[in-house]
Amino acid sequence: MNRNKINSESVIIKALDFASCVHKDQKRKYSGVPYIIHPVRIAERLREIGINDETTLCAAILHDTLEDTSADPKEIDRLFGNEVLMLVNQLTRDKKKENGYIDLSHITDERAMIVKIMDRIDNMQDYNQNCGSSPEKYILEAKLILNRGLEIEKNAPENLKPYLKKAIDMLDNEIQESFLKLKRKI
Repeated sequence: MNRNKINSESVIIKALDFASCVHKDQKRKYSGVPYIIHPVRIAERLREIGINDETTLCAAILHDTLEDTSADPKEIDRLFGNEVLMLVNQLTRDKKKENGYIDLSHITDERAMIVKIMDRIDNMQDYNQNCGSSPEKYILEAKLILNRGLEIEKNAPENLKPYLKKAIDMLDNEIQESFLKLKRKI
């Protein structure tokens, strides 16, 4: 095994340890499973579509740490670097600013957008499995995420476009599925 692969895996393990600690008493809202399962599933989905870079995987694992825990941005910067912190910041909702609606204008990095798409897919699947279908507002927010992803895809570097396209297609399928389930309930 080469040295870079070992370093990459160790920083991802460090991110898992950090996220496990700060999310330790949290449970998923609809399923009740330990919260850490959510960021791990997102990282797994990223790997499934071919994304293996440690910065994106660490950001996926840490994406809710600033929003939902007492984690300090300075600590994330010190442990994982400025680039990971920048992505985590783009994935952190400003609850005061949103007024009940999702704001995606601060997501400018393609990698953050791919993580956000995978986050929404995981949230929708969790909700659908435990509640039967996603609420209409959740589906509408997913469409906003999809549209923002399409905007970002236009100017994405060529090496990231295939991954963004795969993520967008997966979200589009999840939206269609959720919409059909919602229609059946009505």
